[in-house]
Amino acid sequence: MSSDDSDVTLEPPSLDDGRHLWQLARGSGLDVNSPYAYVLWCRDFAATSLVARDDTGALRGFVTGYVRPEAPDTYFLWQVAVDSAFRGRRLARRMLDRIGSPPLRRR
Repeated sequence: MSSDDSDVTLEPPSLDDGRHLWQLARGSGLDVNSPYAYVLWCRDFAATSLVARDDTGALRGFVTGYVRPEAPDTYFLWQVAVDSAFRGRRLARRMLDRIGSPPLRRR
């Protein structure tokens, strides 16, 4: 696959993505939360998080974070993970650029 934007689709996570976030976090060596926590994250913070899907719909990366209620101009980045097969393609950078661009920052 190429390293351009056409190899993945970036979108907010769905509730069904929670278990896939957990699996990717675990496989990436992150400090892993419970599977249920990732489901809750996809429900409660979908507007401030992203998933990256390949052309088959498989989850290949994610960014989780939220905007602090008492500081709406502050984004708290919780986790970033990229599937090992998709590393070296600047996917984490693309996800972070998308998170940092409007309209997300205004939420």
